[in-house]
This record gives sequence, structure tokens and C-alpha cells, in this order.
Amino acid sequence: AQAEWENKKVGFEKLQREQEQIENEIKGKEALLGEHEVKVNEMIALKAKEIDKSLGLIADIKDEKQEGLKQIGDLEKEILKLNSKISAVEDEKVKLNTNTEQVTDQIEKIEKKRKKLEKHIELEMDTMKAEGEKIQENIEKLGSELAENCRKAENLATLETPKAVVEPKPKENTSRMTDFLAQSIKEKEVDLECPVCFETASIPIFMCSEMHLICNRCRPKIRECPECRLPYTGAAKRHRFAEKTAGELGKLRKEYENLTA
Repeated sequence: AQAEWENKKVGFEKLQREQEQIENEIKGKEALLGEHEVKVNEMIALKAKEIDKSLGLIADIKDEKQEGLKQIGDLEKEILKLNSKISAVEDEKVKLNTNTEQVTDQIEKIEKKRKKLEKHIELEMDTMKAEGEKIQENIEKLGSELAENCRKAENLATLETPKAVVEPKPKENTSRMTDFLAQSIKEKEVDLECPVCFETASIPIFMCSEMHLICNRCRPKIRECPECRLPYTGAAKRHRFAEKTAGELGKLRKEYENLTA
């Protein structure tokens, strides 16, 4: 019985030592668990901060994305407006090209008309020149006849009585000639009247592309023709037909002065 008791005592002591060892191990494990829990909590807190930071970054990125999408929308609207403007400009360009072609055609037609008119004017000028020469010859002939009539009248006056007057006939011829010259001068002055100052133009006489005349005093003062409103372009163009008319007007005035002197 004593031996059995000793065995039980030894067994009990062994169990007590194992229990203390286990309790010590448990305490160590509990300490490790506490340290682990602290580390886990610290890790959770750190991760929470990182998650909050990430969430803030994600929110910022989303805001930037929304702002970017808004800017893209605004740019697309601007692109649509620009495309609309480009389309309108293209249409305007087509219209301008069409108008330019039409203007070019009109210029060509006007140029052809001008050349044709110049040829016609040259023919008219030649005809009028011939007529002027013929009129001049008639004037000279009538002048000779007038002088002859005056001479004959003077001879008759010396032979006949003072009551016999032979003056009326030459006076009548002179009157008819001066009336003819005065009318011719008036017509040419009307043809040479400047549309700006209403004075009779003298050489040099200028013109527009439609051959409307203007005097040399008014031409430097204006930029467009007062008749057709077409702008003057390039160097001033001389109106040769009008200048020839002005030359003929000078001759008629001189002849008129000679007859009325």
C-alpha cells in the first residue's frame, strides 16, 4: 500500500509539473496572442488608412474622369460647331468661286463688248472725221462764196445808185453759216460735258471701262465712274474719241470767231 501510494504521489507530482508546464506554455501563447492581436490591430488600422487613402484617390480619379468626360463633351460640341462653320465656309467658298467665275465671264463679255465698241467708235470716228473734213471744205467753199458775194456787192454798189443795196444775200448766208456753227459747237459741248463739274472737258480727257468720259480736273478726285459706278482701275485711260471731238470743237470755235469777227 505504501508503494502504491508512493507511485500515485510520483504520478501526481508529474501531472502537477506537466500542468504547470502547460499553464506556462498557455501564458506564453496568450502573451504571443496578445502581441499578435496588437500587431493585427495595428495592421488593420494601417490598412484602413491605406484603404481610406485609396478610396480618396479613387474618388479624386472619378472626379477627374467626370471632369475629363465633361471637357470631352464640350470639345465634341466645339468640334460640331467648328465643323458647321467649316461647312458654311466651304459653301461660301463655293459661292465665291461661282461668283468669281461669273464675274470673270462678265469681264470677258465686257472686254469683248469694249473691243467691239472701240472698233465701232474707230469707224464712227473715221466717218465723222470725213464728215468734219467735208464740213470744213463746205465752210471754206461758203467762205469763198461769201467773199465773192461781198466783192460783187461792193462792185454793184459802186455802179448803181445808193438806194440799191445788195447786202442782204451775203448777210443771210453768213447768218445761216454762223447758226450752223453755233449749233455744231453746242452739240459737241454737250457731248464733252463732264458729269462731275458739268464743264466742257478739254484734252487730256479720261474715261472708265464703259467709256464714260470725265475731265482731267475731276478724274484725280474720285475713285469710281459717276455714270456707271464702276471703280477706276490701273492707270488713267485716255478717251481718244472724246479728245478728237474736242479738237474738232476747237476748230469750229475758231471758224465761228472768224465769221463773227
